[in-house]
Amino acid sequence: MKDIPSSQTVNNGRASHNLVEKQYRNRLNSQFNTLLSSIPSEVIGTEITGYGGEDGPERRVSKAEILILAKRHIETLERKNEGLEEARAELKGTVKELKGVWVDSGGGLLL
Repeated sequence: MKDIPSSQTVNNGRASHNLVEKQYRNRLNSQFNTLLSSIPSEVIGTEITGYGGEDGPERRVSKAEILILAKRHIETLERKNEGLEEARAELKGTVKELKGVWVDSGGGLLL
């Protein structure tokens, strides 16, 4: 015959589960705070009014807002990176062109 768990055993199991869930939430919240702190304040200030600074006391930023800010910041970085890649390609072309002019004008071959 099976033993029926006592109410104390059930309560201990529930308390243990609650503790694990609380630790999980704390770790998750900590990671959201880390993500928020990695977003430049200029981005946060333009998107979230009332978040610290001159607008008054800090207000809590929701997890959804943190994810939206992070996504927008990543998109901005990607656009900047594309611009830098284009500028780099142009500069490489200019260097190649200048090397050709140099060689054509009697200069030594540059590596």
